Amino acid sequence: MTLSDFYQINVRSSRHLFLLNAELKDYARAGFGLLAQRVAIYVAALLLVAFYYSIVLAAIAALVLIVSEWFDRRTYHRIMRLKKRDVEDTRKCFRMVLFSTILSAANIAGLAVSIALLQGHTTHFMSLFFLFAAGLFATMNNNQIKPVLHLRLAIYLAAFLFIPLYDIIVTSAPLSSELWAQFFTSIFVMFFIVDSSRVSTGLYAKRLEHMEEIKREHEKTKAAYTAKSQFLATVSHELRTPLTSIKGSIDLIAHGAFGKLPDQMENTLNIAQRNATRLNTLINDLLDLQKLDAGRMNFDCDTLSVASLLSQAVSSNQPFATSLDVELSLASLPDDLYVYGDAARLEQVVSNILSNAATF
Repeated sequence: MTLSDFYQINVRSSRHLFLLNAELKDYARAGFGLLAQRVAIYVAALLLVAFYYSIVLAAIAALVLIVSEWFDRRTYHRIMRLKKRDVEDTRKCFRMVLFSTILSAANIAGLAVSIALLQGHTTHFMSLFFLFAAGLFATMNNNQIKPVLHLRLAIYLAAFLFIPLYDIIVTSAPLSSELWAQFFTSIFVMFFIVDSSRVSTGLYAKRLEHMEEIKREHEKTKAAYTAKSQFLATVSHELRTPLTSIKGSIDLIAHGAFGKLPDQMENTLNIAQRNATRLNTLINDLLDLQKLDAGRMNFDCDTLSVASLLSQAVSSNQPFATSLDVELSLASLPDDLYVYGDAARLEQVVSNILSNAATF
């Protein structure tokens, strides 16, 4: 079973599809971000190869590099346009990643092996160091998709083993030869790279699961917030209609529309009138809160007299304060003191402050 077949089976579930989609997007973003660094490192290595070993080899590797980077960019762009629930396109993108991985990894491994062959039967510091650096770079930056990372490392490690083993077999080197020391060192380095990849992919998997959990919690929070907003809007509108009728009826009775009222009833009616006004204000506050949350609050701003604004706020709250045995008084203010704002909203703010002060 190929790696592509393995993922074709697993992306049938929505969870695996989501994870693979997220992994592909992270892989593409990392690829875009590391493009300049990756090319600069490889070009520097090719310059060393051209100067010390073979211009032809460096030119061939450079040509393969150009093709590989062009295909990588094409793959990245397609991944970034990938839709979350498009199973077939997700599989195609994954196959493209597999192909680009084989192409770029084979280019690096082939370059390292070619250098080793040009060096002859000796220690191969440059070749093995190139492979080590490539493996470490992949471990650190290409850990988004575990099968892809394993494929890349498998190609590097195959070259790691081939270089010292080829010299040992061809020269029939004894165990005391440095060629064997190079072979054992290569195995040690291989285990180091494999272990580093295991840790790196584990950390990435945990981060991806954590991000998925955060997204689920965010969706729950959004749903709860929407439900709360709808509930407040519904309750506010449902309360406003009967309260308007109640307040209108009380106002008519209080103003003598049905005849003069006894003093005791008039006082009780005045309390009911004030409380109806306060309830109406609270409902308006709830509706204003909904408008603010939705970004639909309109403000009618103008230049306002501070003295007039505060005088109106005190007059509006004086009956409520009097019912609590609290007296509101306004100090003298200069007539030329102005503020720029919405008169109704500013009066609402000042009224809230005064009513709270009177209550507490």
